[in-house]
Amino acid sequence: MILEIEIFVKQGKQPIGFDYHKKLHGWLSNLLGNDCYGKNVNDYTYSYIARPMYKKDGIHLKDKKGSFVVRTSSPNVLRNFLNNYDKHKDDEMFYGVYPDGFKFLQIGNVNKGRFRTMVHSPILVNGLYDKKDWFDDNDIKRCEEYLVDSVFKKAKASGFTADENLSIKIKNQKKHSDIVYSGVHNKGRVFDLEINCNEETKEFILLNGLGRSCGIGFGMIY
Repeated sequence: MILEIEIFVKQGKQPIGFDYHKKLHGWLSNLLGNDCYGKNVNDYTYSYIARPMYKKDGIHLKDKKGSFVVRTSSPNVLRNFLNNYDKHKDDEMFYGVYPDGFKFLQIGNVNKGRFRTMVHSPILVNGLYDKKDWFDDNDIKRCEEYLVDSVFKKAKASGFTADENLSIKIKNQKKHSDIVYSGVHNKGRVFDLEINCNEETKEFILLNGLGRSCGIGFGMIY
């Protein structure tokens, strides 16, 4: 069973630093009792904070409020969250940002064919493309192959048998998203995707994300 937890946050007077992503990962790792940094397969994936507005002095959330999503199928992750959230609900997360409640979400129809990436949690692909703002037709084809290959590698690492007929097609690309993590500039991709495979493989992709660094906020699809 796939579980999603939407965690709400509220922003104080100061702007959020452009480098907040690593700080969010640290806060979340402590909350869930599991740092999945650098692992090929994780017990959970999560998004970065939605509703960001990028200004010269930093990131401002619309109406000073935002949220991010944690997705998991691990009972231990859920147990740690329920045990730890109340202990830290009044603690500052970073840059004047505080928790502001949460709710559990149900995953919709995983057997659908169309998925999308959110601009605040883009897909990281092969670093060779980091200097390109837009993909041409050849780039798209290679990226599709890369995404499929990444799913099979994650499946092999976790002992899961992915659908051998898996196909991932980029139906539309939108403006890339720039995210700085640990001082490294990442050019994330925002795609509309068509994914064809069996339901079990779609669930695996939803839980493990697409592309690189899905354990630190990248590559979550909806």
